[in-house]
Amino acid sequence: HRDLHSFPTRRSSDLARYAECQQIYTITEAHTEQAGTAYEEGLAADGTRTREGLLAEAEVPLRTAEVLEALALEDENLQSLSFNLAAGLRQMAEAKRAMAPFADVERTITSANDRSVAHQASVVKRDETSRNYGGVLRALEAYCDGDEFPPALASPIL
Repeated sequence: HRDLHSFPTRRSSDLARYAECQQIYTITEAHTEQAGTAYEEGLAADGTRTREGLLAEAEVPLRTAEVLEALALEDENLQSLSFNLAAGLRQMAEAKRAMAPFADVERTITSANDRSVAHQASVVKRDETSRNYGGVLRALEAYCDGDEFPPALASPIL
């Protein structure tokens, strides 16, 4: 993410928007760091994920979602993007929790075909929520770079 100093001269309304963008960037960057730490700390000695690790990982997006939801942003579009990010993080947490019961089984799987239907559904949900969250992050970056706000994100869609 860019710092405010990298933007050319702007109107005061633009500067306020970019300051609010920086707030969201700071929160999402901290989330990424915390998620990475939780992932590393949750690995078993053999480098595979554990049930406890996945459950601990699920707490990180929940905490970040709470922070994003508590923001009082003047820019309504940024407020909407913030709520969309929070909704996506809550779905990520749910997906990690859904995967936790399969952590031990996952260690022995050599092919996606070896997964149960419920296990495979949890993997698909995790991947889907990750893509959706990434899409909202890209929309945030585009909007903060001066692009038009995507109308489809006017209310939480995740």
